[in-house]
Amino acid sequence: MPRTEAAGRLVTAVRQGDLVARIGSQTFVLLCPGITVVDDAGAIAARVAAAFETPLRPSPDVLAPVRVSVGIAVSGRDSTPETLLAAADRAMAEVRLERQGSGRLA
Repeated sequence: MPRTEAAGRLVTAVRQGDLVARIGSQTFVLLCPGITVVDDAGAIAARVAAAFETPLRPSPDVLAPVRVSVGIAVSGRDSTPETLLAAADRAMAEVRLERQGSGRLA
């Protein structure tokens, strides 16, 4: 099943102790404790993107390319789960808009 394969790829892309949670049909959230700067989060995001460079294989004769958009939000003093999810969602939307502007599919 592609979702199971996708979840497995996410789990292998993050660090031990990080949490991968599926919150929508095609939406996952990664909780990465100890990340305090965007550059460190960006390194994890790059590993996540690299994990999906190879298409998923839902069956032996089918390849399913996946486009990954990663939105990053780093927790601050006044952060709540809601504000972090909203900030990550806005950042992900910006990534998609940048792709569209470059002529690449989102």
